[in-house]
Amino acid sequence: MESRVIYRESRVISRRGRQPPQEDEPDDSEEEEPESESESGSGTDTSDDTSSSDTDTEPETAVDPPQVQPQRLQETSAVAVGVIEVEEGNERGGGKSEGSVEILEGKGKENVGVESGDNSALPTCPICMDTWSPEGLHRVCCIPCGHIYGRSCLEKWLRKCGNKGKCPQCNSKFNPKQIINLYAPRIVVPNDDLEKEVHCLREKNESLTLEKARLLKEIHKQREQLEEEQRSKKQKIRQTSLLEFSDQRQNLSVGSLPGTATSPSRFFSLNEFRFDGARVMAINASNQTVIVSSKAPGIPCEHILNKISLLDIRGIEKIKLPSNTKTVKDLCILPNGNVALASLGRKLAVFSMTSNNFVFQYDLPAPGWSCCGDDANAHCIYVGLQNGKLLVFDVRRTAHPVECLDGLTTHPIHTVHSLNSAGTSRVLTASSLGPCVWDINEGAERPTLVPGLDNPGICISLACADDNIVATFRPRLHQDQPETLPSQSQISPSPPLSNSGKLGTHILMKRAPDGIPFCTDQVCHGNVSELRMSKSAIICLDRNAPLFAYGDEMLRGVCIWGLPSFNWYTDLNPHREPLLDLRYARGSSGPGFLGSLCEEKLQVFRCI
Repeated sequence: MESRVIYRESRVISRRGRQPPQEDEPDDSEEEEPESESESGSGTDTSDDTSSSDTDTEPETAVDPPQVQPQRLQETSAVAVGVIEVEEGNERGGGKSEGSVEILEGKGKENVGVESGDNSALPTCPICMDTWSPEGLHRVCCIPCGHIYGRSCLEKWLRKCGNKGKCPQCNSKFNPKQIINLYAPRIVVPNDDLEKEVHCLREKNESLTLEKARLLKEIHKQREQLEEEQRSKKQKIRQTSLLEFSDQRQNLSVGSLPGTATSPSRFFSLNEFRFDGARVMAINASNQTVIVSSKAPGIPCEHILNKISLLDIRGIEKIKLPSNTKTVKDLCILPNGNVALASLGRKLAVFSMTSNNFVFQYDLPAPGWSCCGDDANAHCIYVGLQNGKLLVFDVRRTAHPVECLDGLTTHPIHTVHSLNSAGTSRVLTASSLGPCVWDINEGAERPTLVPGLDNPGICISLACADDNIVATFRPRLHQDQPETLPSQSQISPSPPLSNSGKLGTHILMKRAPDGIPFCTDQVCHGNVSELRMSKSAIICLDRNAPLFAYGDEMLRGVCIWGLPSFNWYTDLNPHREPLLDLRYARGSSGPGFLGSLCEEKLQVFRCI
């Protein structure tokens, strides 16, 4: 076995990191001469040297280092800096293997640690073949020739050979004073294979972490896509069933309405108007003006009125509402041409179409949901409240309402319509309970439900015209809940909003001449909203049977049927958003106008 070490003096301060071992270059000025038999002058020494050498190989040359070097090493603190390379040959069992130990730079006799996962990989003493230690009896040391041994082994070797011992490997002479301790703060056995393996495992771990994150993201995306596909599939199944029902009804009824099979559609689109947050509207057919409530542009939580002239559509007048009006729930045209509005801000206001000013304002005891005028009395205004009460106002008395009537329930009154009866004042209203008839005369009893409805569900709309009314119902969420108790204060629960709606019921009722206000005539089914109060209207055309128009939740447009048979007549242009309001108005002369309103757009049709 051969080993060599590179030394540097302690006064060398800076060095470049860990450098690979450099080959020892011979110094020409201090060239060493091998010992010869002639110099010894003794036959005994010659015989000893020749006996220790092998005749089959070249004689091993022993090199004595200069005597100055050990003295300098003894005078200064010995610090070994560099790399100890150990070459193990056939002496340790055949074959050749190489290893290296890095002795890190340090000062003084500090505690030394050995970094190695396997002690067998550390360099060993060539004498005892045991691992040397940085301190203790078997500490690492060297002799002038440069070979490294354990100090205890080297001392035993000297005691065995006498004071003039020779290096076990190169036969160089040395004495005990020339043994130099090596202060190695740390002995490190570099293992490039382990470092490469750790680096590879670290990269693999990072790659697996990224792959895991990508797969989790992909799983989440696939799960969302699957849920969306399931919802879409259910939606399509539901729409298909509703369309099949509508097609069957249309195939059975088409052609039965007079003039339907031979006459084209009698609805002509006039124009479309864009709004932001539109809610309700009113149409004045006599002067061809439309009033629309919407959000104020650029001002949150504030609403305005938009006045549109169908004769001149170049400009839309913006009318500011009174303070604390909040959302407008209903608009109606009074017989004198003014506009009445009821709002959630507990306000009833009357707007003059000629002066564009509000002429009357009333404070309501509860939020207003609906309002209408009385054709027989131009000074009378009826207001339906959120708590189910009906108020009667006289515009000539602005202090308080003339009448305050309690309803059958505390549910909001979403529709109010005045009935023209000879000698009596009656009002037709609708809440979730259904249509009710109110007698406004003094001493009148409480309102009564229109008979013959047989509890079809929740009433969401009521269309009135002359002797015909059509009430629209949607199925109840819980059919066994009673709603006829006067003390009831909770609104019927509604399911979550759905774009496809659900199958509702339209019931046609006619006014009877024998004292009973209305009686049921025909019943049909249509697609209605699950949450919104869908609007509907009855259209009266010259020399033709009346038509029934309602907002179809699935088509998001207006469907028109013929009365009294509910035969399909036509469908108007759909909106991108669900319909919020639907109104029809006709003056004493001229055509009628049908308006359909969603949150962002108003469509106006001429009916002839």
